[in-house]
Amino acid sequence: MAMTQELASQDEKLLLMESSLKASQEQLTEQIAETFRQGENSRKPQAELKTVTERIIASEEEKNDYKNLNFPSFTSCRV
Repeated sequence: MAMTQELASQDEKLLLMESSLKASQEQLTEQIAETFRQGENSRKPQAELKTVTERIIASEEEKNDYKNLNFPSFTSCRV
């Protein structure tokens, strides 16, 4: 009888361990999914920042090119 009780106790422990392992795996899966979502969400602002930065650089270059053309002053022209 004692052997049967010991086996039953070990089975209960095994079931508890399996249940705990399954819960841990589910929690880990959810954490991985959340980390992935956060990564996806952070890529969009990074891409937008890159685009805006590129536009600023292009605008600065265009402004400098325009300044370097050295147009004569329009105030000296008379109509």
